[in-house]
Amino acid sequence: MPLNIEELRPIFVVLLTTDDGYHGLVEHSMAIAAHTSRVRLWWTWGVADGRADAENNAKYATGARAADIWDAHDPALPIVIDWDGWVRDNEPAKTLSGVRDKFRARNAMFTIRPESP
Repeated sequence: MPLNIEELRPIFVVLLTTDDGYHGLVEHSMAIAAHTSRVRLWWTWGVADGRADAENNAKYATGARAADIWDAHDPALPIVIDWDGWVRDNEPAKTLSGVRDKFRARNAMFTIRPESP
């Protein structure tokens, strides 16, 4: 069954502002880290509270560094998320995790949004 993004809304991302742009907070199997082209998606579904999860992970991972929590569908979001790629990465596979690649299934690709003219 294909992943339905609409059922997972609202979806939140955590961005760290750096001297060279934005880094996304990502989830590895045993750690949270910053990444230049991927970002973890925290969604609200059932009893899961995406915003609270994003806030808790941001506090744990960043310590004193500033982190911004964004609604992933906010038109002002400074990154462009590759939703099609993320859905593809979450397609069922005959693996222990049930997906082709757990890291990619957790953490969507993004690019920095080009500035408007």
